[in-house]
Amino acid sequence: MLSLSRKAFDDLVEEALAEIPKEFRDLARNVQITVQSRPGPEAGGMPDADLLLGLYLGPSLKDTAGAANPSFPARIVLYQAHLQEGCHGEGALKRQIALTLRHEFAHHLGFSDDDLEEKWPEGA
Repeated sequence: MLSLSRKAFDDLVEEALAEIPKEFRDLARNVQITVQSRPGPEAGGMPDADLLLGLYLGPSLKDTAGAANPSFPARIVLYQAHLQEGCHGEGALKRQIALTLRHEFAHHLGFSDDDLEEKWPEGA
C-alpha cells in the first residue's frame, strides 16, 4: 500500500484539478474540495462507506438552475486512505485521484451514478 503525507497527496489532488478543462473548472467555483483520511459523519451511514473513494455533497447545478439563493458551497470529499489502499505506486494513485475527482465533479454537473456508468464506465 502506498502511503503519502497529506501535503504530497494534496499536491496530487491539485494536479488532477488542474487537468480538468478550464470551462468545467469554472463551473466548480462554489465547490469546496477537501481531503479526509476516511469517511466520517458526512457519509451518512452509507452501506458501502468503507469502500468510498470520494463523495459529492450538495445540490447539482441542474438542481439549482434558476434558483435565487442556491445552497452553496457544495463539497467534494476525497478519502486519502481508501484511495491509497487501492493503489500500488504514485502513478496509479494519481490516475485514481483524477478519476475520483472527475466522478464527483460529474455529480456536481448533475450526472447520476447510473448516467456515469453508462456514459463513462472508466470513471463510474
